[in-house]
Amino acid sequence: NDIAARRLKAFEHYSDLGSGFQIAMRDLEIRGAGNILGPEQSGHIEAVGYDMYCQLLEQAVRRLRKEPAERHRPVNLDLGITASIPRGYIRADRQRMEVYKRLTSCRTVAELGVLREDLRDAFGPLPTAVETLLKMAEIRVLAQPWGIRALIVDGPDVIFSIDDLQKVQPLLAEGPGSPRVPDPRTIHWRLPKRLLEPEMLLDVLRRQLAGPAAPAPVASGLRA
Repeated sequence: NDIAARRLKAFEHYSDLGSGFQIAMRDLEIRGAGNILGPEQSGHIEAVGYDMYCQLLEQAVRRLRKEPAERHRPVNLDLGITASIPRGYIRADRQRMEVYKRLTSCRTVAELGVLREDLRDAFGPLPTAVETLLKMAEIRVLAQPWGIRALIVDGPDVIFSIDDLQKVQPLLAEGPGSPRVPDPRTIHWRLPKRLLEPEMLLDVLRRQLAGPAAPAPVASGLRA
């Protein structure tokens, strides 16, 4: 039947020595985690995946403990820059997927630094594509506290989609470029052409997002 076929597929995929944990996790996803406090195995983990199941479980535990929910919303980057882990750097598909998964789970610059060192220790010096990937991940991490939803390059502008204009005002009060505000949820940051080159743009965004933490005066140089 279908479940048996999926289990056989898991055995075929996880055939390396020491893959027992991955097989067990896949089996858990297939059959469902069920009732944590009882014997039933009729849960819905298969529908949402193990990672999402763990996130939902953590949220439920936080609610029961009356702890504040952890808010993490991915920041969309559309900078005209693509990056990936080359097959020549990490040959095994499973290892590459694990690195991607760990990359998306990083919540701080320090965690990204640990990942960078782990990659260097395990696979050698980082190629340019991986460095670019890590820089983009760092930009996403740094953009979170500012309430930035998206960063999009459109012509000569970098467009910020934001939650709160006043919160973001200190971010662009100083630095290169000329910001303007067409509406309370959007900032157009016009940069010199040379700063829109991929490597320069990533470095400029990282420096700017890591900039002032304290709120600046309302008259911050942003103009509507």
